[in-house]
Amino acid sequence: MIAFVFLVWGIFYYYLTELIQKNTQLQLNNTGNQIMKDLGDEFYNMEQITFTLSQSEMVKAFVSEDSVKEYYLRAQPINEMILGMISNESMIGSVITYNKEGVFYRFLGEQGNTECDKIYYMIRDKESPEHLVIKTKDKRLIGYGSGIYNINNNRIGAVVVLLDEEAILTRLDEYNQPDTLHISVAAKNEIVISDTKELMGKDIQDVRKNAYYYAKKHMGITPFSILVTADIGYLESSKFYFTVAALITGIALVSLLLIFGFAMRKYFFKPMIRVLESVEHLDLEKTPGSLSYIGSEEFDKLVIKLNEMLRKIDTKNKNIQEAMLLVKNTEIKRQKAIILSLKKQINAHFTVNMLNLIRILVTKKELERAVDLCDGLSMLVRYAHDEDEFINIWDEFYILQSYINIMNIRYNNKFEVNFDLDDRLMDYKMPRMLLQPIVENAVVHGYSNFKNKCLIDISAKVEADKISIHIRDEGEGLSEELFSELKLRMENSASEPESTGGIEKVAMININRRIGYYYGDEYGLVLKNVIPHGLEVDIIIGKVPKCNVDV
Repeated sequence: MIAFVFLVWGIFYYYLTELIQKNTQLQLNNTGNQIMKDLGDEFYNMEQITFTLSQSEMVKAFVSEDSVKEYYLRAQPINEMILGMISNESMIGSVITYNKEGVFYRFLGEQGNTECDKIYYMIRDKESPEHLVIKTKDKRLIGYGSGIYNINNNRIGAVVVLLDEEAILTRLDEYNQPDTLHISVAAKNEIVISDTKELMGKDIQDVRKNAYYYAKKHMGITPFSILVTADIGYLESSKFYFTVAALITGIALVSLLLIFGFAMRKYFFKPMIRVLESVEHLDLEKTPGSLSYIGSEEFDKLVIKLNEMLRKIDTKNKNIQEAMLLVKNTEIKRQKAIILSLKKQINAHFTVNMLNLIRILVTKKELERAVDLCDGLSMLVRYAHDEDEFINIWDEFYILQSYINIMNIRYNNKFEVNFDLDDRLMDYKMPRMLLQPIVENAVVHGYSNFKNKCLIDISAKVEADKISIHIRDEGEGLSEELFSELKLRMENSASEPESTGGIEKVAMININRRIGYYYGDEYGLVLKNVIPHGLEVDIIIGKVPKCNVDV
């Protein structure tokens, strides 16, 4: 146990130090990003001013001016443009322009003539923007220079923008970072400004090798980069204190664990083992069973409660068995009610309509059709009230044909039904009243507004492990809303209340539930809307041989 505790503590120590390092990295990243954004804005501003002045037609005309008078007159608008680009908080200290002969104009800054000439000699032969490091009597400037070119791409002058090193360092002091965190500005690969003197002039690759944390951001097309670094020893002190705290905590934890283990063994595990032994020897044949007392005050209270619980469990078991028997009987009655409801799809209203039709046919002296209608109605009534739940599939289709004949007598041969049946169907049985409600749905509802011939295709075949029956009409079909609702209710038909209501959508739900009751959830109805109109219904049932009606 102690070894396990030390192992867990070691893992905890490892992951906690990793977490501290990750959090430290995150803090350094946040600090570095803020610093680099702040300084970056200054360098981006310097780059933007340099680029804007080098591309300005007004500046190009200014550096190309030969007349001294015109030269100074043109300076004022440029000076106003520069002041408009520099905020009061900006660290930009100098803006100087040169013509191709080196004549300069200080728009901003206090550099002497010698210093301005020195800057010119540093940039006059540079074709691309270059960084500048200028030392004056009392301060140091870093800057960025760019050539000014005319329309023929000939160099006609240059512009230089300088930042005050003291202003940059003052800005860096505003950040409350630890002494081990350093902020530097590098030009190309050399540090030119840093808040740490030891880093001045160093190659950035050397700085990176010796840093615990390193972040670099390049400033646009300028040669400047901002570096944020932390010494390798950044976490050493915190690691030391954490290690000492971890060791002390570990020793205290082990001591407490030993004391706790001794107490648990004496006051918990030994009594608990005795309780378990009592449970093992419990005679469950007794009603109710009971546990023996073990001589411990607290655990004897537990034994008393357990004995009470055993008596309650025994009572509950008896109640559950009675309830399960009641539920079983209720389910049997419920299923019989569903089957009875489905058998009554040919309802009294239908029968009355047929009798009225027979009377009309007799009145019209169409006795042969009246006789056919009587025979068909008689067959359907006997079929619907037969006590046998299953019927030979071939006979089911025969009854369905009789129903269609009745509908054609009633609607003057309006329906044309095509049958395509597998001969092997005569070897199997199926539940009654699965097909007639679906066909009746197509006849009464699907083709209710049709006056021409109404086609219904019916096919059935025996497959390896099932029997598939397909019914297709080209009637009005179902709306998207009603189709979606019907599919959803059929998918949840097991939890649907028993549905009644003739041959409308509730009949579909009842049939689907009935198929699931007989064969299982993998069987049932599959509906599909026919484009442009109509409805397809696939009835999937299991294979029940004609010699076996028990399912």
